[in-house]
Amino acid sequence: MIDSDLLATYYSGTYHSDGYALVAGTGAVCARVRNYRLDRVVDGVGWLLGDEGSGFWLGHRAVRAVAADLDGRAPRTAITGPLLERLDIAISKATHEGRPAALQSLIQAVYALRPIELASFAVLVFEAARAGDVVAHSLLQRAGAALSRSLSTARIPEVKGPVVLGGSILSAGSVIDDELSGHLGDLHPVRVPDGLAGAALLALRHADLPVGKEVFERIAQSLGELRS
Repeated sequence: MIDSDLLATYYSGTYHSDGYALVAGTGAVCARVRNYRLDRVVDGVGWLLGDEGSGFWLGHRAVRAVAADLDGRAPRTAITGPLLERLDIAISKATHEGRPAALQSLIQAVYALRPIELASFAVLVFEAARAGDVVAHSLLQRAGAALSRSLSTARIPEVKGPVVLGGSILSAGSVIDDELSGHLGDLHPVRVPDGLAGAALLALRHADLPVGKEVFERIAQSLGELRS
């Protein structure tokens, strides 16, 4: 039997049969788990239709913010310099056919990328926010609000938690984390680096072997030792 990566992520953080998983990396998805099965999945529909609050979502909005900055349509942002440097675009006062030359180069560079490659710019938003950039801070707040909406959509009174958080975007201590914390209520968040522990736990369960707190902790400890 093949289990969903979402289930593996969830059971990497807990041995409880019911709860929630919220994952935000390149994409973003939330799941409600009941009796070891996916009971409800929210978002995770890909960059074109959703994945709100994901790495792509942030990266896409980062390049839009930089384009608006260069065009004079929006406030200046500290994301601009690092993003242009990443794309090997020089900042200058030169113009090209009525546009800032840097903006024209940005247009060409971004449209040459595969859409999903925009996710690589998400890290620049985090860096700019840590430096106090208002635009970046706002983007992270909006990402956190989007992820919170997905979790709220999945929540029902009968399932109390926990909520397992996975993916690079849900890093502890960020603005997204702060925004999300305000919506967790009585849910206990558990962060996991990947779905390895959950995959092992689910394999044991499919083999009709007992899975409980002791087994879960032993798996987590073994993986922790391998990672160190």
